[in-house]
Amino acid sequence: MSMQYSRDRILVIPNGREYQTYVRLRYPTEELKKMMAKEVKKNNTMAIKVRKTKAFEELEKEIEAAREVRANNQNANDK
Repeated sequence: MSMQYSRDRILVIPNGREYQTYVRLRYPTEELKKMMAKEVKKNNTMAIKVRKTKAFEELEKEIEAAREVRANNQNANDK
């Protein structure tokens, strides 16, 4: 998706025998929001696919086991 833009400001600065030119562009926020939403959706879809993999499931089990050990240790220390 290409976004339309408009030139907001142009600044030309002499630098010896050359010039430096700066151009400030304005993009419509609605188009930007649409592009960002599309990227978020794409990344969420990828994250869902990753979560479904066996390696991710094993990692989740290890994390849960570590949480249980921590909770058990905390309970033992509280007594």
